Amino acid sequence: MDWQLLAMLGVVGAIFGFVVLAYLVSNKLIGNSIFGKIADGIVKWVSWAFGLWFLIVILAGAYQEADRNGWFAHKLIATVWMPRNWITGEFKSCVLDGDKKLTLLSCGDDATPHEMNVEFRGSLDGLESKKPTTWTCLRGQESVSCKSK
Repeated sequence: MDWQLLAMLGVVGAIFGFVVLAYLVSNKLIGNSIFGKIADGIVKWVSWAFGLWFLIVILAGAYQEADRNGWFAHKLIATVWMPRNWITGEFKSCVLDGDKKLTLLSCGDDATPHEMNVEFRGSLDGLESKKPTTWTCLRGQESVSCKSK
């Protein structure tokens, strides 16, 4: 037996049943009996629950899009491989690699490692999936600020 098909038919049946029940309640085709009052309560509760779920989905999507566009900063301590000629206030293209335990930011050849505070503006999905990502980074006095490309 195909359980996925059975589950999908159950969900479609529940949605169809709710729509029919909502139609009957809204057009007052169910009287003021105990069944009518229960049906009215169910329709109101399910409508509020669906509205709340929809609002949460919209807000979560908006947060993810804002994070991807660099609205929120992510601060990490990273091993930054810095070239000797990278001066304060200068931008460089850097590659972020590693995972949460060992974060590596490589910003050029002939570089030396430095443990630094790094502020990232953009999605860290590449870091979480352990895939190298390219960033534009600004050297500060004692930190580095990076924005996803």
